[in-house]
Amino acid sequence: MLVEVLPERSIDNQRVNTVLTTPEWTKPYVDYLRHGVLPDGPEEARKVKIRVSYFAIRDNQLYQRGYLSPWLKCISKTKGQTLLEESHSGDAAAHEGARALTSKILRLGVYWPDVYNDVAALTKKCKECQAFAPFPKSTGHVVD
Repeated sequence: MLVEVLPERSIDNQRVNTVLTTPEWTKPYVDYLRHGVLPDGPEEARKVKIRVSYFAIRDNQLYQRGYLSPWLKCISKTKGQTLLEESHSGDAAAHEGARALTSKILRLGVYWPDVYNDVAALTKKCKECQAFAPFPKSTGHVVD
């Protein structure tokens, strides 16, 4: 067996600066948890004080914590929409209803504030979901 010993590395180590971007909606919670700073408005400050008990920071990442569910990583709405589209009508699509799709997204371990509304809106505008959705037979609705 031939073994070649190289006098120097063939791959140079490169330093890469990682930029941690936090979603805009998480800023009040992160500021309060890290520095104790509340938003300026009294109503917004009250909401943050109430809701902050459901969040925790771990390894510079904000998580929504639950009593019976695993911690959910907080992501931006645009990332959530992309994940939602892929889960609903991507390669492994099942065109589930709103309840099943919401639990599928939450089982992936991610959270954004409008997850329930976004899932409901997506299933309402999906033609395949509406065509095969169960409906009461007494109404006689026919979907085009």
